[in-house]
Amino acid sequence: MKTTAPQPWLSARIKRRTRRPRVKTLVSKRKNHDVDKTVGFSNLCWEDIKPIYNFDDSYDLQPSDIPDADIELLLARIVDVRKLYGQISDGKEAKRLFFIAPILETVSRLLKNVRILVEEDVVGKNVLLKGRFEFVLKRGIKRISLVQAKREDMLQGLVQNVTGLEALADVEDLTVAYGIVTNFFEWRFLISEDMKVRKHEYSLRTVDTMPSFEGLKEIVGKIYAMLQ
Repeated sequence: MKTTAPQPWLSARIKRRTRRPRVKTLVSKRKNHDVDKTVGFSNLCWEDIKPIYNFDDSYDLQPSDIPDADIELLLARIVDVRKLYGQISDGKEAKRLFFIAPILETVSRLLKNVRILVEEDVVGKNVLLKGRFEFVLKRGIKRISLVQAKREDMLQGLVQNVTGLEALADVEDLTVAYGIVTNFFEWRFLISEDMKVRKHEYSLRTVDTMPSFEGLKEIVGKIYAMLQ
């Protein structure tokens, strides 16, 4: 009897499911007796998820070429935002969202047919995890889910993003999910797939506490390439 090899997408899905028992074990350790209760990212830490998701730095994210005129408009917009709200690093953390948003808007305008969703919650079905994304860029069937790192804690931001992506992959039966973690100055680009999470790191170059033209061009180009 002739057998056929499983399709790559099916193999990846099976591999993703093989880590679910480990996720469920982790969740059960963080819950208070209620077996049907979902666990939020705030109850988990980096040491919890690191051995499960096998992070590596193999995500070679090359930026798309973005017209200088669009970056000039973006930089001018950020200058205006700083005049209205003050320094990026001062005050409440929520203020940084007003600086992150223009970057996402620039990418969305260039690609077209992109929706920006705000404060999206996701609750897993088979994996009892729940997460929240500050922004989601949605273009066709592809989406990038963004988390703002709180208190400059990029590792906890990774926890929030990865657990949210796990819940999203569960709900929508995805083999690959894309995420971003940022505090505006530091950026982590993620691909959550089968047995690992590949990541790419970038530090936004600044000039006198303002993002540089070159740095913004790089960031916009990377997000554009992810969503393309």
